[in-house]
Amino acid sequence: MSKQNAVTVDQRKIQKKGGKAAKYPVSYLITQLLRSINAKKVLDLSYGEGRFYAYSKPPYLHGIDVKKLRWIVKPDFFEQKSLFCVHKLPKRYDVIVIDPPFSQHKYRNRDHYTAKNPNTKAMINHACKIAKLNDVPYVLVHNKELFIPDRFEINACIDFIYACRYLANKDFKNTTKFYILKNPDRESVIE
Repeated sequence: MSKQNAVTVDQRKIQKKGGKAAKYPVSYLITQLLRSINAKKVLDLSYGEGRFYAYSKPPYLHGIDVKKLRWIVKPDFFEQKSLFCVHKLPKRYDVIVIDPPFSQHKYRNRDHYTAKNPNTKAMINHACKIAKLNDVPYVLVHNKELFIPDRFEINACIDFIYACRYLANKDFKNTTKFYILKNPDRESVIE
């Protein structure tokens, strides 16, 4: 594993930029991460509402999810199925995005994952297997904790501090991680 220090980013700092960044601070962060690896073709295996792309939609966006939700951003192509049904991809992608549900709070509107997907680590592992099988150079992960499958390396890591109504609860941790894993089987990065 390549040793990279995580950069800490506070949601309130992003929101001070105003406009779409204020409304969609996580999407702003995702946009910056995708731009850092020059990702133009994105496969999101846990698409949900497409909230990650509200600040800026990539040129080609393929969404996969177990349930079709009301979209904030419409993908160019969508498939309703479990990510575990995905193996060989129909086209070449620059990055695979995975945002496993790590919270049991109903406000996340993602309880439909419980029956369809076994656990967070299994979802991240499978996303990385898809990347290896299809020669996708990167996997962008959003997870509560850092989990790095065998032989993958960290390309970038952000500790994100978010502000929400749960901050009054002393047991509630208000940090999460966004990180990019580099496929170890790739010789070169995107040009």
